[in-house]
Amino acid sequence: QGGQSGLSSHAPCELLRDEMAVRRWNPNHLRRKAGIPNSIAARIMDGEIPMTPEVAARIATALGTSADFWVNAQARWDAWWPGEIGKGAG
Repeated sequence: QGGQSGLSSHAPCELLRDEMAVRRWNPNHLRRKAGIPNSIAARIMDGEIPMTPEVAARIATALGTSADFWVNAQARWDAWWPGEIGKGAG
């Protein structure tokens, strides 16, 4: 719940886990294909840190999506989720 009335969003970590599930990837697949450290991949997938534009570009290349998709998903999540606890949870 939370956020502004009438708005909803999905955390980027949820979207990323969905994309990975379709491909039957585990975090190691993402790490290797996106060229990001294991600790960063795991923390993004767990919603502990936000997806930065740099990481979004790497993930987009690995998944064949656009960096804008991931950057916008993070921005929507940050705008939707109230308070500091939710900031970057995706």
